Amino acid sequence: IIPLYNTYIYAYGIGSHRKEEDMREREIEKIFRKNIQDLNGICYKFVSPGNSGVPDRIVILGNGEVIFVELKTEKGVLSALQKSQIRKLKNHNQRVCVVYGLNGIQNLIDKIKRSRLDLIKDEER
Repeated sequence: IIPLYNTYIYAYGIGSHRKEEDMREREIEKIFRKNIQDLNGICYKFVSPGNSGVPDRIVILGNGEVIFVELKTEKGVLSALQKSQIRKLKNHNQRVCVVYGLNGIQNLIDKIKRSRLDLIKDEER
């Protein structure tokens, strides 16, 4: 398995001096999207006009499972509106995960690869 950080360097041409804490959320989204696509999943950008605070991504896996994913940098913080939107989705029996940084991506991807969606936590770090 190639570490996600190396995949990022290879795929996006960022030098090895780039540290995770310097990455922006959109860079982390690119890494996440590529890893989901590598698993033959679909990773849509989720924008819902009039509904601010919805998760960043809708992931659809080959087995039909759907996961709403909010991506954050390692030090990112959910806003009150994001917490509210996540709570609404969970109240409708949807799987929602907040993923923090590259370690969180790796943890989520590993669980998806092992088909252990039951182990996905509310937050992956």
